[in-house]
Amino acid sequence: MCGRSEVIEQPKEIKQGDEEQGPRPRGAFFMAPAQASYTPTLHRDEINSRALVIDTETTGRGATAEIIEVAVCTLDGELIFESLVRPMSSVPRAAARIHGLTTESLTSAPIWDEVWRRLEPMVSARTLIAYNAPFDARMLDVMCAGYRLPRPVVRWRCAMRFVKEHFGLRRAPTLTEACQRFGIEPGTHRAASDARATAALLQRILKSSPKG
Repeated sequence: MCGRSEVIEQPKEIKQGDEEQGPRPRGAFFMAPAQASYTPTLHRDEINSRALVIDTETTGRGATAEIIEVAVCTLDGELIFESLVRPMSSVPRAAARIHGLTTESLTSAPIWDEVWRRLEPMVSARTLIAYNAPFDARMLDVMCAGYRLPRPVVRWRCAMRFVKEHFGLRRAPTLTEACQRFGIEPGTHRAASDARATAALLQRILKSSPKG
């Protein structure tokens, strides 16, 4: 089945001279890809020790949105990476009301270039599970492109599609809705808590639906 094939993102080619140019100046806009790349749904046999769960918090969902927090945990809920990210532009009030992160609270945070150089070795060539993975995949691509870094080389899998298809739902539930269905404490719209909530949700689904 095509949904089970492993799709490994290829690194974006860096033109000669890009390395010396460095990140764009503060306040510059990121240009997001026109469409998010296809992200295969998650299959239960991929929920294993080789997989990691990632979550990001951003300045919004539009073409100029930036990642301002990222966290990664194992499927057992062990947090292995967490960092704030200083954006190039200000955080809109609407976004700050959701996750509580403001421009002022991020002034001392590292920029994406520094964050990615620590995060990339942890996730390279791994299966990365995210709730609404197409969004997180696009955001990582956009951030790396904005700082002229190689495109992430990971296998993206979508937990939201897994939940929707597993239960035969007509509409994909939000992470909060899915957690409430299983009595799991939902995330708080912060990267670490949402990543852990996703991991707990997947574990609960596996235990409640034994493989036939």
